[in-house]
Amino acid sequence: VTNRYSERAQLQELSERFSNYITNVKSMRDHLTKTSSIDKSRWNKHLASKRPLYDKEIQALREQLDLSSRDRLRAEVSSHKNSQMAAEYQDRIILLNMDMLKKDEELKKLQLLLAQKDTELQEIKTSAVSPSVQLDVVKRELEELQKYNLEIQKK
Repeated sequence: VTNRYSERAQLQELSERFSNYITNVKSMRDHLTKTSSIDKSRWNKHLASKRPLYDKEIQALREQLDLSSRDRLRAEVSSHKNSQMAAEYQDRIILLNMDMLKKDEELKKLQLLLAQKDTELQEIKTSAVSPSVQLDVVKRELEELQKYNLEIQKK
């Protein structure tokens, strides 16, 4: 009989301990739920306060990305235009060089012609001077002969 009473007392004690345990677990769960709700609320408030900052930062980064994309596109277009202009200038330089070579050849031909004409002119001057020199020589000879003739006549 004592055995039964002791078993009942033990069962009663176990039942009370189990009931206390369940109460403690429920209390802890309620406390955790409240704390979790408070933490969630705080976390949501924190997120709500930080979200505009992150949104502004993201917007600023998007604008920077758009700006750099536009700049890159402008640079590519400018590079393409510059490449085309460089090709056009190279073609123009080639044409100008060819034209300059033609002009140089023309100049050489004209210089040669000028030298030939200058030589011809000198020859003409020389030939024109030569008769006048001959005329002068003949005039002197004539004068000398006339003087000689006068001297002979005087004698």
